[in-house]
Amino acid sequence: MRRIPGNIILGLTSLFAALLVVPRDAYCDPAEILIRQGVELRRQGDNVKALAKFEAAYRMSHTPRASAQVGLCQLALSNWTSAEEFLAVALEARSDEWVSRYRQTLEESLDEARRHLAVLAVEGTPAGANVTAGTKYAGQLPSTGNLYLPPGLLTVRVSHDGFNDAVHDVELRTGSPTTLAINLAPKSAEDVSASPTPESGGPPSTPESSADNRSDRSHYWWWVGAAAVAGGVATAFLLAGGKEYPNVEQTIPVGP
Repeated sequence: MRRIPGNIILGLTSLFAALLVVPRDAYCDPAEILIRQGVELRRQGDNVKALAKFEAAYRMSHTPRASAQVGLCQLALSNWTSAEEFLAVALEARSDEWVSRYRQTLEESLDEARRHLAVLAVEGTPAGANVTAGTKYAGQLPSTGNLYLPPGLLTVRVSHDGFNDAVHDVELRTGSPTTLAINLAPKSAEDVSASPTPESGGPPSTPESSADNRSDRSHYWWWVGAAAVAGGVATAFLLAGGKEYPNVEQTIPVGP
């Protein structure tokens, strides 16, 4: 039986020892590392830096856990609208193991965020019309469902091809759900007709007006020719030693 050389045994021992001290995060995907860093920052009370970690993890993976962590951190920072959005997205993942484990906590956190928000629902016709609440897309008719929005004055716009847009200002209050009914009116024939083209627009031409047009065109081409001659003279002047304009890139300072 051949003995294993001592240097090989020493090398294997060193390798196993190195594997044992490798940080646990080294085996994780980058999003998981960011989430763990964010959790640790929250334990230290630094919610702002933790939020940056969670948001980076969500951009990277879009997992329900990352969405929940963003929402919980936004809740701690009293950013009710963002907290509601991210927690609601996380809770939609009913088959996710992590969400199932902490569902009660997440649902209670979502309810807390919604207590600080107003509720708006937009209903009406035609189906498929786009609804914008403030500057954000809010869904389509016939119903947007409940929208959780900051209390205050809000502009709602509804639009659809072939219909006149509708714009309404609504005052939203917490604890008082609002339903806005909007039925768009179809555009009239005058609204959808194309603007007159040069061929079809204006009065028909008469022999006299045709002669005037020919005279105008001849004057037009005379001025075009004169402009071309003048441009050629100016170009020749510049090439012969006129003022030279610097390249724009030459005006940009270059660092050391």
